[in-house]
Amino acid sequence: MDRIVFLKQRINFPQSNQAIVSARCKRVVWLRNAWRADDKNIPIDSSQFDLEIHGLINSIFASHPSEVRPDIAAVQRLRKNLANFDKLKKIGFPDQNPLEVKNSIQRPLNLRNDSELLFCYLTDNRVQKHACETEVLNPINEEKILLAIQNGIRRKVAAKRVTVEVNPTSNLIVANYSDLSKHPIWRLDSPSYSDEYGVPPVSVCVGSDDPLVFATELPQEYQRLSDALAQSGFSEVESSEWLDKVRQRSLEVRNTIPVTSFAPITSISTGVNLNR
Repeated sequence: MDRIVFLKQRINFPQSNQAIVSARCKRVVWLRNAWRADDKNIPIDSSQFDLEIHGLINSIFASHPSEVRPDIAAVQRLRKNLANFDKLKKIGFPDQNPLEVKNSIQRPLNLRNDSELLFCYLTDNRVQKHACETEVLNPINEEKILLAIQNGIRRKVAAKRVTVEVNPTSNLIVANYSDLSKHPIWRLDSPSYSDEYGVPPVSVCVGSDDPLVFATELPQEYQRLSDALAQSGFSEVESSEWLDKVRQRSLEVRNTIPVTSFAPITSISTGVNLNR
């Protein structure tokens, strides 16, 4: 594979005549987060997003008898309240019978009220069903938005000097990549890193994830990366220097304590020094 193509591997978006599906509730979260993004470089048509979010909300709560539908802000708060124990406890979860709570209201629920919206979402089977129904999407329309968001995240990670751990074998299997040349690690850093958007490289280290499950160890992880670099046209010197840099970074950010700092371990029963 040509090394230029290798370094410019990005998101593999489907062709314009292909589609993906997304649950309505997840689609609302994605649109809301993108719509609120504070990066001015993200090319968002907020009016179009706003229109789609309202349509999705109406679809999710279409079967509920409430005359007042939740607005975008209420749905955003709902997402947070689902993980707020105090909010859940206020509406009777987990100890109180939901029917008792519902009967105590004695009127149609106001879905712009945080507690009543939370109660509705957790107890109305029809709302749950509509929220989990899928929407057919053409992701090619949002390629620029997603790319801009990813670039913004990479800038922030690089600025904070955060190191990203990569598990090549695990990622290859779980993410179903055809080969390591398509792994996102090369978008974070590489032997001859360059980015057309001016995004700085992100520090990376290599791990083995779960050696028992994936039948791999660290030497094999580095070997697979070395093979991918060689197949993409990098020289042995280029590959070795880059892998040494990654290896050194791994040592610097490890969360283990050097074995030399431990006191000798002695067996309680036999008194034998186990460090010998």
